[in-house]
Amino acid sequence: MSPKYYLIIFFLQISHITAAPIIITVGEAQDPNCDFIDLQSAINSDALSMDIRVTHTLVTDTGIFIEDQPVKNLKGGYNNCEEAAQGIQPLKTQYSLISNVDQPAITVLISESRRFGIGEAVDMEITGFEILDSDGGIDAHYNGLGSSFLLELSHLKVHNNSDRGMN
Repeated sequence: MSPKYYLIIFFLQISHITAAPIIITVGEAQDPNCDFIDLQSAINSDALSMDIRVTHTLVTDTGIFIEDQPVKNLKGGYNNCEEAAQGIQPLKTQYSLISNVDQPAITVLISESRRFGIGEAVDMEITGFEILDSDGGIDAHYNGLGSSFLLELSHLKVHNNSDRGMN
């Protein structure tokens, strides 16, 4: 085979590699290792593909709104931002708190335009949060034709919300 043929094969293999999500950490202002101190600001940062990790000490009292932002993972309960960045898994007894919100605590609106490539489903995971005393828990909607949206919810505590837990 000619060197040109090898080069073409190499290029085609590289073109199918997907980039790992960018890790973004969110916690309290006194933690110098945090990228953000506000969860919505982290979501709005609009990196290419985000793995947002939140400390269990952060309390959020405003609704979280994800509309076509490239959030791949929204994970709470980490001890601190350094451990979150390193991927040290939080204890299953720790949660990041979203409380006292006058709307659904987490709203996810995903449209066809949010898709990353032809034939790929949009996947998002939300884990490690406690949602309480709000007007709703999680409100998720997908607006797409001929494709799917997989929202994986795990290790959540959703209770004492005035309207509903999930919609």
